[in-house]
Amino acid sequence: MPDADNNSLTNALSAVSTLIGYIGTEVATSQCFDRVVWPQRSYNNFRIHNAWKAALLMPLGGPLQTAALKTIDALFKNGLMRGARLGHMLGTCFFPDSGLEYTLYQNGARCAVGHIRNGIWPRVLGDMPMLVAANAEVKDEEQHEDGRRKLSETRQMTLVSHLSITIAKSDTGREKSVLIKGDIDAVTLRTFLAIITSEITGIAVAIIVAAVWRSAWMVLWLAPLLLKLISACFPVPRNPFTPEPLEGDSQEDNDPQAAFFYLENGQGLQIIEGPLRIVRPFFRHYGHPKRQRWNELVQIAVVIAFGINFPVGLVVSILCMPVPLQCMWTGYVLYVTIALYISRYTQGESFLTTEERVAEALVFAEENPGQTSVLFEAAQDYVLEVNLSRTVHNSFGLAKEHAFRILESRSEVETPLLPT
Repeated sequence: MPDADNNSLTNALSAVSTLIGYIGTEVATSQCFDRVVWPQRSYNNFRIHNAWKAALLMPLGGPLQTAALKTIDALFKNGLMRGARLGHMLGTCFFPDSGLEYTLYQNGARCAVGHIRNGIWPRVLGDMPMLVAANAEVKDEEQHEDGRRKLSETRQMTLVSHLSITIAKSDTGREKSVLIKGDIDAVTLRTFLAIITSEITGIAVAIIVAAVWRSAWMVLWLAPLLLKLISACFPVPRNPFTPEPLEGDSQEDNDPQAAFFYLENGQGLQIIEGPLRIVRPFFRHYGHPKRQRWNELVQIAVVIAFGINFPVGLVVSILCMPVPLQCMWTGYVLYVTIALYISRYTQGESFLTTEERVAEALVFAEENPGQTSVLFEAAQDYVLEVNLSRTVHNSFGLAKEHAFRILESRSEVETPLLPT
């Protein structure tokens, strides 16, 4: 009878594990692997106060095979599997494509339309919480038929974000400065600590399995950690921030005739202002991987290994594990699947990232006006000061009117069409 009970329990656990594989395989997105292959950006905001996000919501020991297949498909589609220096990185896990476009304005004139590749600033603005309090300060009005003005009714609260980027001065005149490091340098100790924290639950279960059952199957719970560490040890090198060459006789980094990059997306209307040669590189080649075949192959192998981790664990748990260990494995995979669901719908793609760090600093500066300056170290010789002004409007049309008043604020001279 005990054997019959064990067989029944084993069959039940097998059915549950298979069900988890079905319902969980679609929850993970390819953004999981975007994070894995760019650890410098993915964990740039790892701090003690937010370590719980990594520990509870970022393990990757669940069913990732569908996300891995889509990631590998993109690599094949872009020609990266053909050989060294073949294919292109844009649109893969190495360099995701935002799919956004900007409209460039200078001196109040529409100059060009360009494609935003892996632009960091639109994602920063998209990660910021809604500024509801500002709605009381903006008096959106509409025109009556008889010419009188009235306050507009709220159709949809639309955010207009105006981000200004300049070269930082040695003395900003603020009480304190928040300096945020770029995310294209070597992997640091902070990154490795964040990776270990992100798999702390798997480490804990592996320790229990080793201590109680003295089983070598503990490696199944450690596999995601080992894969992340391998990826972090062999990151693809990336292009640093490089300003565009100066044109004409201009010798100023902060060109008095700033450019305005205007874009519309699901996070409202965004205007990014700054010298053309300073801002536009962030929309083009900042962070683009340099071709280094060995590192590329290591990252591709890591993605494939993540894809087969769950199927291998499922087969091993059914065929080789005793019932208690099978219960442990099934329970842990169920936990990881739930964590992936929670992370997916709570902006988990931005957890601990550079974008989250900049957004937090801008929110703090917004709540303490005139006291804090936000600095971004794009390169060793280029520290940028970032300032943000946001307003909330009662409709998309009124928000767009406000945005175009900003764009037309410098309309003295028309400029010719610029190449994109």
